[in-house]
Amino acid sequence: IDLDLRPIYHYSENRVRAHVFCSMLALYVTWHMREALAPLMFSDEEIPERHDPVAPALRSRAAHAKDATKLGADGEVLHSFSTLLAHLGTLTRNTVEFTQGIQIEQLSVPTP
Repeated sequence: IDLDLRPIYHYSENRVRAHVFCSMLALYVTWHMREALAPLMFSDEEIPERHDPVAPALRSRAAHAKDATKLGADGEVLHSFSTLLAHLGTLTRNTVEFTQGIQIEQLSVPTP
């Protein structure tokens, strides 16, 4: 999931500024979510030092192990950012109200 500034069709300066602001805010929130949820994803947490800025980026052994086993160091299943968001989207809280005015909160059961 990447956020891009695509062509926008606003004609007033305030609307263009508001559109760019909302896009940058969404990008900032996405960046923080990726940082916070990195242990649950295939991201490389121990990035090797680069000596040549033109050479392809290197991946650590831990990242290769994550890709091979699809498991984290603690044995939990790993996700990509989009599959993790889809998985978190299944967590719900439902409020059921009966005719007598009784309300019950029901939470979905999260996976380990």
